[in-house]
Amino acid sequence: MGGTALLSNDKAAHRIVQKGKVTSNLGRWSWTQYKGHNNHKLKVFTAYCPNLPQGPFSLYSQHCSHMVLHNDFCCPRQAFIQDLCSTLKESLDEGNQVILLIDGNH
Repeated sequence: MGGTALLSNDKAAHRIVQKGKVTSNLGRWSWTQYKGHNNHKLKVFTAYCPNLPQGPFSLYSQHCSHMVLHNDFCCPRQAFIQDLCSTLKESLDEGNQVILLIDGNH
């Protein structure tokens, strides 16, 4: 369950420098970096924060299970916020302009 997508077409597709996703394989966000005029860099993120738990098969529960397997006992929603903020800061520090499209579920 879960996952994000970001599509680029027409002129935007020709400006793609690289693309990627969160390294945890939880499908929490994906991104595309574009190169614009005067070598401006733009990174666009699409992100999905898990809903509060709604049963044993919910995305929240799946993230809990994955995190426990990796000895991480943080709330998946809190981990999402911490990890995303860190990633956004890193992108800004690299000189990117950032756009965040997010389903925050709150």
